[in-house]
Amino acid sequence: MRNKAPLIIFTFCVSISLIGESASQSIQEDRVAWGEATRGLQGGIYIQTGRWIGNIPQPPRLGEAIDVVFCIRNVSDKPVEFSLLHPLLNSPRIRNTTGTTVYVSGATYHGPAQVKTYRLKHGDSIELYTLTCMLAPRVPVYYPTHHRPSRRVAHTVPGKYRIAYELKVHSADGLEKSFNLASRWTELHVLPPDRKKLTEKVAGVLRKNIDRFNLKISRVAEDNSRLRSLKLTVLEPKEDYPTFWSVIQITREDAIAIVKFLEKSDYLWRTVADPDDNPVFNKASFPLELMPYYFLSLSLGDESKPSQLTHLANIHLGWGPDMYGRLRNLENSLHGDAKQAMKELLTQIEPFRMEWKGLSETNCK
Repeated sequence: MRNKAPLIIFTFCVSISLIGESASQSIQEDRVAWGEATRGLQGGIYIQTGRWIGNIPQPPRLGEAIDVVFCIRNVSDKPVEFSLLHPLLNSPRIRNTTGTTVYVSGATYHGPAQVKTYRLKHGDSIELYTLTCMLAPRVPVYYPTHHRPSRRVAHTVPGKYRIAYELKVHSADGLEKSFNLASRWTELHVLPPDRKKLTEKVAGVLRKNIDRFNLKISRVAEDNSRLRSLKLTVLEPKEDYPTFWSVIQITREDAIAIVKFLEKSDYLWRTVADPDDNPVFNKASFPLELMPYYFLSLSLGDESKPSQLTHLANIHLGWGPDMYGRLRNLENSLHGDAKQAMKELLTQIEPFRMEWKGLSETNCK
């Protein structure tokens, strides 16, 4: 896979070498959030969302990507030369209304680097670099970042933010003489997700990769619990699972039926924009003190080869009548051994239903 890196670098070099004096006329400078001048240069950014009403740009929704365009202009009274180390791998800085920094993730770059020198005349400006940033608490399956150094994921929820970009610039006479060039903070408003649109996009990726489809219904319970877990996979099972797991190989048609059920239910958009998600699987997102409970997870690929596996998300199903109803509805979309395994899973939950009913009646008094 490393052989793709030179292609990425070559693309950067071509786009930069074509930037000349005429490029300065293409920048709508009133849109750029320019920072303070340093050594005759100003850095700035503007945001492209891809959503417009007429000629007016609209705020992005959760689960959509923005383009962060970094610009540099010469505000001195003489030409300025400077150098940059490419590829430019800096992530944007994003803060919420309390000043807390938002976690921004991206691919690790392994490949060659190159120093590129620029010369700007007085008043010249260039669009130096465009970085694409997905706005979502989870990495969407339709937005792969592997081996794509110009892509980032900002783990946001709906709300108001501020965004800026900072870059290390080197004087043309030596890399040891460097300084930071930062844009001004600019406003970023993230709207709630379009659940229908996200559901359709995720379902489309699952159907395209149906031969690699996996679904798990996993219990979180005491070791001696009789509760069961279930894995359904189109691939031939290779891993060894504990005895409380049922692992069933299903057909492509079975997997398509499951995706259809998930698309009609309230699952798939959550793999992108569920606001209750923690991007890291830990006690905060799946607390042990709330045992027992279940979660549903989706993935694409051979789980015995983690480097080739695309994991969508863990969706917390909880514990109680709602969880039972969701699993019962899923059972209705299954056939053969998969349906029988789900029945066995539900059978072990049955004794708790009277307990839930009793609690419900107590709360109503």
